[in-house]
Amino acid sequence: MSDTPQISVLMPSLNQIDFVEIAVRSVLEQRNVCLELIIADGGSVDGTLGILEKLLIEFAPRIRWVSAGDAGPANAINKALQLSRGHIIGWLNADDIYAPNAISLAVRTLAADPSLIMVYGEAEHVDAKGNLLRRYPTLPPSAGTDAFQFGCFICQPTAFLRRSVFDDIGGLDEGLSTAFDFDLWLRVFSKFPGRIGYTNQILAFSRLHRYTITATQRKNVACEAVCILFRHLGRADHHWVLTYIDEAARTYPLYDPSLDFRGHVSAIVAELASCFDRQALSRLRTLIDQDRRLTSVSRGVHADMFPDGWAKRDLSLRIRAPVRGTLSLILRCQHRSPDDSPLTLRIFTSEATETSLNVAVRGDFEIRHTFANVALDQFLFVLVRSDATFIPSETDLGSTDARELSYLITQVLLVGLH
Repeated sequence: MSDTPQISVLMPSLNQIDFVEIAVRSVLEQRNVCLELIIADGGSVDGTLGILEKLLIEFAPRIRWVSAGDAGPANAINKALQLSRGHIIGWLNADDIYAPNAISLAVRTLAADPSLIMVYGEAEHVDAKGNLLRRYPTLPPSAGTDAFQFGCFICQPTAFLRRSVFDDIGGLDEGLSTAFDFDLWLRVFSKFPGRIGYTNQILAFSRLHRYTITATQRKNVACEAVCILFRHLGRADHHWVLTYIDEAARTYPLYDPSLDFRGHVSAIVAELASCFDRQALSRLRTLIDQDRRLTSVSRGVHADMFPDGWAKRDLSLRIRAPVRGTLSLILRCQHRSPDDSPLTLRIFTSEATETSLNVAVRGDFEIRHTFANVALDQFLFVLVRSDATFIPSETDLGSTDARELSYLITQVLLVGLH
């Protein structure tokens, strides 16, 4: 290894004992490139440091690491950047993985065109065990900055930048807790149009597990992305809030028993209102007012229905009991299938009970279940399985709705009985 490495890979780390060795080896086992790995650990207490000590013995002097408290991932990356010596910078989180030969491909791409200041490529999502999940939705640079309105199309571990970029625009914004990479891409695209390279080769595997920033800080991700778009482009698309509502709905009310879902969403819209133009804000508020998951469901319960209230064949309901004692769940529904066939519903509960309900004709009906001897904040579950569904586009020539629907839910009530 020469005194000055060609490329420096920065790795922020905090309590990643399950993944850090795989990540480190994916860097240091790359071939045909002179590199160094700088790890900025935030003070791990789970055994990560023992693994790093072992790897230091094996790979010294190409690996260096420090462990100390930091102000978050952006601060850790900036610290590692200050310690690095390479004229090309890569950034791999301690739970992600480089594809074989990813670094040499990036280096060759930048060497072949000195005008390029950055190159990125394709990526695959993998789970905690390394199983492939799906391709990351990457777009080439020709998509332009406007494409960022609808999501981040650069998978962070696939990006490699010349050090001169950071000399010109500075490091990561440490005021951001989640979307600092998104902010970096917009700064680079705005400052260096036409100087960003792309390869359609898989350069990295981005790991999805329950402890990632993406999984644990969804509200911050959405809110910071909206603010960043407004800062750099002067406006933000309202889809970020709608996507967050869909994601939050999948876990409500399990994560916060005191949360009023409609109030929570309204507070986010009020916080971000200045980032949307008048038309986008009006459209967002209209969609929220029409979303029956927000307007027709009692606090403490979530029905896994479509925003317009239609139920799928399997309807799951999650409850976090707001009271002790007896709790009654009431679903007010409408049988509105295009034919007059009866509807049979089987109802399964977390109490291991099973009942059925026959809806003979179209019109209003109710699904009811009472839970006895409930503890405060107890988790309860109900599954309603229908024997019949229809697809609107197959029964109505004027419809393009390809969803599989069963019945319409007009209200979900959770009533404490004393």
